[in-house]
Amino acid sequence: MQGRVPLRLPQGELHAEAREFESVFLHILMKSMRATVRGSRWMGGGRGGAFFSDLFDQSVARSSGGRLGLAGLLANRYGGKVDRLAR
Repeated sequence: MQGRVPLRLPQGELHAEAREFESVFLHILMKSMRATVRGSRWMGGGRGGAFFSDLFDQSVARSSGGRLGLAGLLANRYGGKVDRLAR
């Protein structure tokens, strides 16, 4: 196990990190989707509109973290691996 650092995360912390990862993933997804729409002015357009659109996307992503199902899949998939690395 050269180069690997043993990691011990409590199950609750693992799920919290997985939800955070899901939120970041969802924010990037929404930002990419918004970039495909041509010149939307729903937040006033311009630089301010882009700023507030990004804040809105981030807020939606944070409030939706864990509801997409990706967090649960990640925690279940890698939960055992984290425990095995710690042994």
